[in-house]
Amino acid sequence: MGDEWLGHIIEGAYDAAVEGGWYDWLNSLRRALGGTGAVLALLPRHSAAHRALPIACGDKTLSTGAVQHYLSQRGVDPWYQQARRQRNQVVQLDESLRRDRLDSPLAELFRTLDCHYSVGSILSTEHGHHLLGLYRCQGQSDFCRQQLRAVEQIALHLRQAMALTPFLHERIGARLDASHLASEAQPQAVVRANGTLAYANAAMEHYLCDAQTPLRFRRGRLGARQPLLQRMLERTQAAACQGQLTERLGGRLPLGSDQVTIMPTPESVLAGAALWQIQPAHAEFSSQLLKSELLSPC
Repeated sequence: MGDEWLGHIIEGAYDAAVEGGWYDWLNSLRRALGGTGAVLALLPRHSAAHRALPIACGDKTLSTGAVQHYLSQRGVDPWYQQARRQRNQVVQLDESLRRDRLDSPLAELFRTLDCHYSVGSILSTEHGHHLLGLYRCQGQSDFCRQQLRAVEQIALHLRQAMALTPFLHERIGARLDASHLASEAQPQAVVRANGTLAYANAAMEHYLCDAQTPLRFRRGRLGARQPLLQRMLERTQAAACQGQLTERLGGRLPLGSDQVTIMPTPESVLAGAALWQIQPAHAEFSSQLLKSELLSPC
């Protein structure tokens, strides 16, 4: 594992913080370290575990549901207990922790995943905590000392990169407000062309936490649970980001009893992105939106 590989992964963490490509970054890290599966999760302060929107890659059995189940029960995991005491340090699953884990309520989950060797860290910043974890199956070997040193360096830079995300989130929110497009009452999100979130207000975060919503995250990108709606979202999102929408009010798509309106964001907010707004299906646009610079005639 040379310095060139390590530098690429570290640089990629900062790029992911700016561009939202956390899934691709995590998958590159997993493959480079020979991991079966990997998880990167946000653990906000003063927030229940199910409010987190984790990213998982690799093992097909490592579903979002499995990760969310772990997050909701993480306090009983002996590895997590130690990692919480040693925040910002890399903690390897040793034999003692492995035995204790087999006696924990999460034993069945780890048997299903065949998570025999693992390494990770809880990374803390002033904005909250993040969990990074990688694991291997029983038929593989444990992570070697050189790999552990690499994970330590990566975790150090990952913590710094993660601190950029809230800053960028706040900046885009301020720009949205300055453009008279912000609405605290309605769920809103600024979505990049690649489907990753650049900004979401509190109402949108609450909306996305509902397991019954037609929207979901897959591989770190916002999309739909139903294939037909997903295709419609992709077409409308692409048209908005490329400036091809001909309707002044953007594209509207049904979301059960609600609807989502997707429109291009002004360059002053974020170029090449789209604003998603959730409204009741019968709702009309507010006077603020109608008067905005985005919807004014060309």
